[in-house]
Amino acid sequence: MSYFKVEWIEQYLKIPPSIVFDIGSHNGWDGFRIKQKYPLAKVIAIEADKRLYDKMVGHKFCKGIDVYNYAVCDRDGDVLFYHNNGVRKGAGSILKPTQNILRYEGMSFSEPAKVPCTRIDTFCKNNNIQSIDIIHMDIQGAEYEALIGLGNFRPKLIFLEVTNSNIYENIKPAKDVLLSLNYKKIPVDDVTLGDELWIYENK
Repeated sequence: MSYFKVEWIEQYLKIPPSIVFDIGSHNGWDGFRIKQKYPLAKVIAIEADKRLYDKMVGHKFCKGIDVYNYAVCDRDGDVLFYHNNGVRKGAGSILKPTQNILRYEGMSFSEPAKVPCTRIDTFCKNNNIQSIDIIHMDIQGAEYEALIGLGNFRPKLIFLEVTNSNIYENIKPAKDVLLSLNYKKIPVDDVTLGDELWIYENK
């Protein structure tokens, strides 16, 4: 579960969402919370780790949620993914872990393996999705690459679970993409660990 507050949807979106993406969904809990509040919304949970994806399929949290097994990045096809084999299995990434992350309990990474990957705009084209209202994203430092894949899509709300910059190699600042696309960072005092809420400003 993340620090995303479902109340922000009413505050900033102001209308019930139609399309919600939960990227790096782990166990589907955040998508589940949004689906509970907005049962008519189409909630799409995307998880790169096949083991976590398999657990989500058929899980009670994911009832009514569309679940897909992809890494979301700046290209389509396959990408190398570092699976976390420790207790905290949700911390896998397409970025190479550094020694710093191994200081945290429950972290143990295997050699990278290929997993299917997709751009957000390609996924939407293939699934006849015309717009996105909300993206919740927790993909362990690879937010920059995923946001490049937005193409022409401009979700109103984007919430990023931002990762400490020294625990994966070559983390690029997601804000560089978001600022270039006319997003504004919203200060939210009770979001911890540097997580970020961004709102699209249509200029």
